[in-house]
Amino acid sequence: MKDSRKNARQRLKHATKSEFETLIENANLTPLQEKILRLHLVKDYSVCKVALSLSCCDSTVRKILSAVYDKVAKL
Repeated sequence: MKDSRKNARQRLKHATKSEFETLIENANLTPLQEKILRLHLVKDYSVCKVALSLSCCDSTVRKILSAVYDKVAKL
């Protein structure tokens, strides 16, 4: 994982609830990106469990999470 993505992930994981919501809003995430992020970070679902719950493959979830972290890293 790129350092910028790691930093963005850590920033999201350690944010307060209001900071988390602000980051999501400012990143202009799509509804699907937001749903995947919330399942993965807030509900602590694994990538596999997120994929199963959304009926898609693991690689799709990973790609979407990478896009989310890239958006957050730009903030």
